[in-house]
Amino acid sequence: MTQFGSITVLATGILEPVPMHVEFFPNPAKDVLNIKSEELITAYRVLDMNGRVILEEKGISSADLHIDILFLDQENYLLQIESSKRKALVRFRKE
Repeated sequence: MTQFGSITVLATGILEPVPMHVEFFPNPAKDVLNIKSEELITAYRVLDMNGRVILEEKGISSADLHIDILFLDQENYLLQIESSKRKALVRFRKE
């Protein structure tokens, strides 16, 4: 005799990602992009609008960053910020 078991899954709620609160300024920026976060930032990446990594820094442990963007061309970019628990993605303009 073959027996089959069953399992019941009880859903009590839906897990939704909790956004990382980040302030960045100025936008548009000319030479430095300032970032303030409620959490310690561990890494960031500046990407062009095609997703190519232009600038990256890891091993950070700060809630306030000042990123030198003077060398960037005048256009739109994406900034990906990471903490130990979350990520944020924002768009900024280099003037």
